[in-house]
Amino acid sequence: MKKLGIRLLGALSIGVDDGELVLARKNKTVLAALALAGSSGLSREKLVDLFWSDSGEKQAQASLRQALAAIRKALGAHRDCLAAGPAQIAIDETWIELDVAAFEAAVSSNCDEGRKRALALYRGDLLDGVRLKEEGFEAWLRPQRERLRSSAIELLGEGLESAQGGERCIALATRLLQLDPCNEAAHRALMRTFSVQGRDNAALKQFFDCRDVLDRDLGLGPSEQTVELFREIKGKRRFTANHEQPVAKPAEKPGPKAKPTITVMPFENLSDEPGQDHFAAGITSDIIQALLRHRWLAVISAANMMRIGSFSMIADDHVIESNVDYMVTGNVRKIGDRLRIGVQVIQSESGEHVWSESYDRQLEDIFELQDEITGMIAGCIDIEIGSSERRRVLGTSTRNMGAWDCYHLGMAHYHKHSSNDCLEAQRLFARSLEFDPEFGEGHALWSYMNVLSTFYFDTEPSDELFARALQAAQRAVEIDDQNAMFHMLVARVYLAQREYTKVMAEMEIAMDLNPNIAGIYCGMGDALNYEGHYEQAIEQFEKSLQLGPRDPVRWGYLGYGALAHLFSGDFETAIDWSEKAIRYPHCQYWAYAHRVAALGHLGRDDEARIAISELLHKQPKFSRSLAEQKLYFLKRPEQMQLYLDGLEKAGIRE
Repeated sequence: MKKLGIRLLGALSIGVDDGELVLARKNKTVLAALALAGSSGLSREKLVDLFWSDSGEKQAQASLRQALAAIRKALGAHRDCLAAGPAQIAIDETWIELDVAAFEAAVSSNCDEGRKRALALYRGDLLDGVRLKEEGFEAWLRPQRERLRSSAIELLGEGLESAQGGERCIALATRLLQLDPCNEAAHRALMRTFSVQGRDNAALKQFFDCRDVLDRDLGLGPSEQTVELFREIKGKRRFTANHEQPVAKPAEKPGPKAKPTITVMPFENLSDEPGQDHFAAGITSDIIQALLRHRWLAVISAANMMRIGSFSMIADDHVIESNVDYMVTGNVRKIGDRLRIGVQVIQSESGEHVWSESYDRQLEDIFELQDEITGMIAGCIDIEIGSSERRRVLGTSTRNMGAWDCYHLGMAHYHKHSSNDCLEAQRLFARSLEFDPEFGEGHALWSYMNVLSTFYFDTEPSDELFARALQAAQRAVEIDDQNAMFHMLVARVYLAQREYTKVMAEMEIAMDLNPNIAGIYCGMGDALNYEGHYEQAIEQFEKSLQLGPRDPVRWGYLGYGALAHLFSGDFETAIDWSEKAIRYPHCQYWAYAHRVAALGHLGRDDEARIAISELLHKQPKFSRSLAEQKLYFLKRPEQMQLYLDGLEKAGIRE
């Protein structure tokens, strides 16, 4: 008879090859506690104290008896592993395979193979995700969880010291930071490795992540060693960027000055009403969109700035992190029908405040005020910007306050990424068009939310729906054919219609209008992926990730990229990209599904069972037939079959 597998590291899993043990959550945790206690077991009194301390003595003892009976019944052929005496209850260890015991044995082996096995076994913290109301159980579990975590951290640290850079170093350091976010050695290892790979922006971003987590968790700043490494990488990047042309070309005239680059940070909401966050975000969005019309100005990763809510920052660091020439910051206070806005422009190299101003106006003057702010930003950045170009910056798509407010409320719901919020966003975008039928953003976003809901949520895809979505997106382009986002959203409808050539044509137009929007490259990657051009597709996804290091939908770029790796047969990388996507709080269920399909193809059954459990927690209705229905935008039969085969091999139901 096969032994009962009990996995306590990471998500709790108890079962044999033919399936997971079916038990109520608390009863399963009781069995886990007994397995963790080893051959000595736990007394009945201790079990009552751990799991039923809030009940009276008689009721608690009755609850324990019922739990043991349910456990014994669920164990089936393995029921004799549970030894329940009058005072003590234990599990016969000869009947089980316990990952904690295997982990500790591997740690004690003191050899490379043992360390590798231990790290493979440590899938997460002890009973990660198990939450019970009983304080006694949490107090009993905590020191054991910390002891095992410390062992894993020590192993990862040893592995990191011996790693010679490269992807292994990145994998070890990333995993170490998941367990110990304040580990500066791991942050420095990533900074060095990224820099060696030529990814200096990623290296500098790692420093800022390190600084932020140290401040948040410990109230401290980075050590001098970490700061010195940051300065070294920062200096290297500036040297590379400013390196002179080779002497072999003395007669060559210097090329034209590159576009000045700028990023707009989310304006802080200083209003007393938290519900006005969307208003501050809306003003930020409008200034970004106005600057995007400026052909002499590169607006870096505008999508990163579309976050809702307040924040704090150190200006110089964020300029360096974004690798831009200028940064716009600001705040908004709405008091009744009065509006106060503070704006400043900072030059990155010197940290000099190039321009700052405060405004106190009536709410009805908001659109003229935005024109004035945008014009001042453009004027103070680069003297080469002529008056005709400056006029291109001025103006918003609507002057109707009702349309403006509905649109930005809709954007607030869009960024929550839930089914109900998707429907509410559609309603608000449609409502904005009632106020102003010539509002391009209203048409474009209404179109996009309809397409989005067919893939992520419960809307049924249909030719009629896509035809209406295409008509709306094309209407937006008619209103403003110089808006890169509008062309990108037309392409998204074409993607749903499996018109991949048209997708690429629209994305090319969008790139020409603004080469700094991460979503454009993701959309191009999708079309190339579904046409079977996997290498080119992955290049586009990587570009989208480079442009959007803090993009609120970065999980989407990773998820679509994981699908490209999956279709190309690189299942390991598909898993890696999926797991990176899953770390983001708003990540939808598709990244979980991609990971399951890849694990299925690799035959990693134990991991697949856990991954399926997490997928079904995210989307309880998920099945192979649902996947086939939702992947309607695939027209290559071999791609669909590969995906469904992976799900079947992993154990996903029909």
